[in-house]
Amino acid sequence: MDTKSKKSRGGITFAAYVIGISLMISSLLAIPYLIVNQFYKDDYAQTKRFRDLISNTLASAQHIVTYNPQFEDDLNAYWADYYNDYINKYGYEPNPSDSEKALLEEKFKEDWEKTKYSPLDGEKENFYNDRDTRQVFFVNSDTEAGTPRQFTNTQFESLEDFQAYIEAHRNQYHYLLFLQNNRFSGFNGGGNFSYENFYAGVEEQLSWLPSTEEEFNGITGIIAIKENLGAFGAFSNRAYSVYMSHLVSQYTAVVALCCFGGGLLLFILSCVFRKRRLQFSQGIAHALASVWLEVKIVVYFLLIALGISAFAVSFDTPPLLLATPIAYWSVYLICLDFRYNGMGVFTQNSVNALYRAINKYSMKYPFQKRQSRKMIVFFCTEIGLAILGAIFFAVGVSAEGFFILLAFLVAGIGLLIGYKFIDNYKNSLQTLGRIMDNVHETRLGTTPAPLILYPNDDLYSFADDLNGINEGINKMVEERTKSERMKIELITNVSHDLKTPLTSIINYVDLLKKEELSPPFANDYVKVLERKSMRLKTLIEDLFEVSKANSGNMELELAVIDFGELVEQTVAELDEKIAPSGLDFRVTIPQKRIHINADGRRLNRVLSNLILNAVKYSLPGTRVYIDVFQWEKKVIFVIKNIASYEMNFNANEIMERFVRGDQARSTEGSGLGLSIAKSFTELQGGQMDIAVDGDLFKVTLEFDVVDSPKEFHEFPDEPPEELQAY
Repeated sequence: MDTKSKKSRGGITFAAYVIGISLMISSLLAIPYLIVNQFYKDDYAQTKRFRDLISNTLASAQHIVTYNPQFEDDLNAYWADYYNDYINKYGYEPNPSDSEKALLEEKFKEDWEKTKYSPLDGEKENFYNDRDTRQVFFVNSDTEAGTPRQFTNTQFESLEDFQAYIEAHRNQYHYLLFLQNNRFSGFNGGGNFSYENFYAGVEEQLSWLPSTEEEFNGITGIIAIKENLGAFGAFSNRAYSVYMSHLVSQYTAVVALCCFGGGLLLFILSCVFRKRRLQFSQGIAHALASVWLEVKIVVYFLLIALGISAFAVSFDTPPLLLATPIAYWSVYLICLDFRYNGMGVFTQNSVNALYRAINKYSMKYPFQKRQSRKMIVFFCTEIGLAILGAIFFAVGVSAEGFFILLAFLVAGIGLLIGYKFIDNYKNSLQTLGRIMDNVHETRLGTTPAPLILYPNDDLYSFADDLNGINEGINKMVEERTKSERMKIELITNVSHDLKTPLTSIINYVDLLKKEELSPPFANDYVKVLERKSMRLKTLIEDLFEVSKANSGNMELELAVIDFGELVEQTVAELDEKIAPSGLDFRVTIPQKRIHINADGRRLNRVLSNLILNAVKYSLPGTRVYIDVFQWEKKVIFVIKNIASYEMNFNANEIMERFVRGDQARSTEGSGLGLSIAKSFTELQGGQMDIAVDGDLFKVTLEFDVVDSPKEFHEFPDEPPEELQAY
């Protein structure tokens, strides 16, 4: 429910953004229309359109009532229009013959003579159809023959009567213009005017102006427009049209200002909640990502063309206010698509969709069969397209050029299919390389990152199986680690719990030893208790040492020591246990000092455990060899003995805790000696290895030498014989 609420809020914010931008764009587009109609003028009679109307009315009246010699200058322009109209009307060929041209010119001259000495039919009709409107006029002229010529749309028969009526009802008129003796004067809503101030500054903008005295010789007239305009007659009153256009422009200015303010407010709100808007925009981009490129191109082209066509119609038409925001948001969607989807805009097309569908269908087959089918389909398709393209090209060369375009189209499709096949093959090789790297990391014991592939990838099942194997291995390692940790914790806790009562037992045994017990053989019992309690104490101490070593909590006191000297010292300390065993110890230690960085006490424990292990499990009367030598930057310690029992175990098993080579357990031992030795060795940066060869048992220790450079000597090309044997 909360997710739906967030989506709805994001949609509302984005809608506010779209509406706000659209309103501001439409408001700005209304500015040219408002400027053309001069909405800022208080009186429509002060606008350019009104002045243009008066100028056109005067021009038409002047043309009707008198002949204007300037029309001779327009003969060529008039001839061009006449020529085209006549050809269209009478069906002449576009290039008529000379005789046809001669007849046409004669006809033109006759029509021209009639036109220049008589009112144009269209203009007379236009004037007479303005009858019964509130824009009234009366124009009078004396012709060369002396016969007055007058045109009017009023009921008055003379200019004097009309002028007298106008003067008597001046307050009913918003605009008056008087033409007499080549002078203009008049009255509008802003007061009286003359020609000079009425047309001042707008001469270049109007289509025609009465600018010379000769143009109106002998012409008098009045143009009057009433205060309350209305639309009458067959042709709507032209002054009323100007009035309404100016009124609409003023209302439009108010609406545009309100729309701009409202749009700006919505835009600011969308910016305040910008995060929601961006999230919704990402959703739109995600939806666009699934639309084919061909569909986007067609839709965007139509929308942008709609906006451009609106400009071609007019700057003051309503379609412009709607089409331009549509074109703008089309461009916005294109940019949004590229921003979030990148080059995926081009890859999401009908060809790739078909390729993915075919690939998805082929996934139900095994990998080998799927690859062979792909190869066959690819080559058959390329051969078919090559043949089809060659046919189209041959037909295009010999007949229609359109088939050449089809040939290039087929070639393009073939190249695209080839590119997709090669790209798929390259991706398969890259995926195979990733899988091989993953297997190699698994072999090295590291935890590789899971392979993430698309379900339609050729190697998806292989990668998924490998991910499952790695996941199973990781799970087993985690379980084993957890088990080891629990085992260590158990040993630590049990050892700690046993240590306190064991200490009491040892103390009481010590007290019993000091007493004279009766009967006498009770003293023998005390000795047995002492021996067993001390063994138990050693076992518990070993458990503590193993727990500390495995948990990493053991603190080492590392120092540079002489390894050979430490071996000699350890053998000497254990001489009391070596002598009664009947074993012959052969110790070989080089005279040269070999220094290592180690904890002397812990390393002494390692050497003691190895030597005592040999004493306990060696065949009586045999030899035990201890060799110490240096190879390159390593010091090697080797101890070898002959076992007194059959060794049916491997080297890794014997180093586990509580594991003894003597399965009969006929000798004293806890099974922790070798485990402690291995743990202590690795904690000090060394390495311990065990080798079993028949009855021969051999343990090897390696440590890094830390001798100063001046003490290094040249190493032989071959390792010592002892190391070769190892």
